[in-house]
Amino acid sequence: MPKIQRSSYSAAEKLKVLQYAELYGIRVAARHFNIDHSMISRWGKIEEKLKLAKGKNRRIGSGRKEKYPEAEASLKTWLIEFRKDEDDLFGQMEEEIDENEREIVDIDSDSADKLEEEELE
Repeated sequence: MPKIQRSSYSAAEKLKVLQYAELYGIRVAARHFNIDHSMISRWGKIEEKLKLAKGKNRRIGSGRKEKYPEAEASLKTWLIEFRKDEDDLFGQMEEEIDENEREIVDIDSDSADKLEEEELE
């Protein structure tokens, strides 16, 4: 069985096929462009999106649809805010680390002084 060659079409190409289909009919356009008529029908359903897209875009109407659009929108907002705050968070952490390092150095220098005193005695 021969392997089927899959094709992808840009938004501009899809609109061209849809214009032809409006003039001559979907089945005639399907035969003319050697495309299945159901594909032209699907493109007709998303024609407005195709008109808004850039000409070379090939992904209009593809991909998984959102199951929970409200939840995904709020998650996106939260993620954007989190990333903004992330810089502040890391800046605070660096300050805390610097303070802790200073304390450790102070403790180490105090310990070294005590050891020297004990050795001298």
